[in-house]
Amino acid sequence: MLKQEIYTQKDSTPVKKRILFSLIIPVYNVERYVGICLDSIVSQLKEDIEVICVNDGSTDGSGVVLSNYCHYPNFIVISTENRGRGAARNIGIKAASGAYILFIDGDDFIDVNYLSDLRKLVEPYLENDDLDLILVGAKRFDDKKKIFLPDVPYYRTANYGAHGLCDQEVVYARVFEKFAPFFKIQRRRFLLQQNLFYDEGVRFEDVVPHVKALLSAKKILISDLASYYYRFNRAGSTMNSSYDIKKISDVFKFLLRVREVLKQMGLFSRFRQSYYIFFKNQVKFHLQKVKPSQRPYVLAFSKILLMLFVIVDSSSKHLSSQKIIVS
Repeated sequence: MLKQEIYTQKDSTPVKKRILFSLIIPVYNVERYVGICLDSIVSQLKEDIEVICVNDGSTDGSGVVLSNYCHYPNFIVISTENRGRGAARNIGIKAASGAYILFIDGDDFIDVNYLSDLRKLVEPYLENDDLDLILVGAKRFDDKKKIFLPDVPYYRTANYGAHGLCDQEVVYARVFEKFAPFFKIQRRRFLLQQNLFYDEGVRFEDVVPHVKALLSAKKILISDLASYYYRFNRAGSTMNSSYDIKKISDVFKFLLRVREVLKQMGLFSRFRQSYYIFFKNQVKFHLQKVKPSQRPYVLAFSKILLMLFVIVDSSSKHLSSQKIIVS
């Protein structure tokens, strides 16, 4: 069980309070933004909150900005060579000691009441320590126009059709949505037990652990809290960059990994049709960022790959009776 009180030694010397939240922040060349991110956090720091910043080999002044915050209690900076966001998040997970883990990107920021509102959500479940996952929403902040954008269903939890504690069926219906880490507050013990670490050396590293988390969680809380501010339309963002061959291959890598996860968990039969739809929608989405000259080849490869899936899956006795739609 988690204890929230401050323990003291026999000589009454205070002992560090049990950490409730570990905030993990991967930082790479966001010198202009990381100070804004950290300022939105430090005003909410309490004795049972730790901040772990992983400087992923930044070549700008991000490291200098981080050093200006090291005087805050429970503020940790880990510097590594550049290995990508997946590796940076994994480093943060291994260094974390909190009951719950939150991911915040170094160019985003949070509302002044975000952590206190999260505290209210988790406190009723601390005694039993069995709340695996909290799903929250977010708001988009247009970095070019410097305005908050109107709400869209993808960034809110309303499209789950439920609030509060829910069964897995509710989440199963939306398992292929909201991949970004900031949509999920995860119990650290659950994360470690389910091995929900991020794929390293690839882009789109957040898709596979997202799917595994939603399919593995036993107790899930859905909240309409949307106090995370995602910086949208930022110049220099990897999401806005055009796709090279490696980035194209990384799209197919995560599509294959999701399929592998579903099979390993014995859930592919259940999700087969929705996986095919997910596959096609992802190819359609990412195809927009591929160079026009490369699009016919990417599209042709995706169709061949999907057709191979259908052939293999149809040959399975327990799947062959299901209707397949690939067009």
